[in-house]
Amino acid sequence: MSEADRERAKNNLAQGVCPRCHGKGVLARYVRTWDGGYRTDATCFKCDGTGEVRRQPRAAAPSAPPPPPTALLTVDTVALGQRVLRNPAHWRAGKWKDDRKQPGTVVGYTGTDGALVGVNSGSPHVYERISEASGAGWAVVLWDATRTMSVYPIGASGPLGDWWTQRGGGPCHSLLRLVDA
Repeated sequence: MSEADRERAKNNLAQGVCPRCHGKGVLARYVRTWDGGYRTDATCFKCDGTGEVRRQPRAAAPSAPPPPPTALLTVDTVALGQRVLRNPAHWRAGKWKDDRKQPGTVVGYTGTDGALVGVNSGSPHVYERISEASGAGWAVVLWDATRTMSVYPIGASGPLGDWWTQRGGGPCHSLLRLVDA
């Protein structure tokens, strides 16, 4: 197709000219027979013979709702019943899946003194529950999607393991609090 043909086709579409019959209203049909064949004209099925098509504006694609306003969840801002989401910047991708990218509720945490407020996760595994060795800056979250409780750092510097050390260490904030919740 030449550049002129492309330009003409683009202009025709903009004007509402039928792209099937190019504004003629009829389509040529060739029928082969044993003795050669013949041509017949048929009404264009795209425009019903008018040569024009009605242009309807495209509907706007549905947009995703804006993310809820969030702020970093820290030892100073944590409270029982606080609604939270994962913090993508400090989330251990591939390992932590309990949230299923849905919000959860803080049901326990360690304050600045390291004492547990609320409930623990109930896990028998030492790295999946708050212990006396955990220290300050941990939160127990009950996730809406899975109804499971898990423990996440909200300012803790350790013990977090190699995955955090490889990111540079320091205080880890794996949760964001929903501001309007």
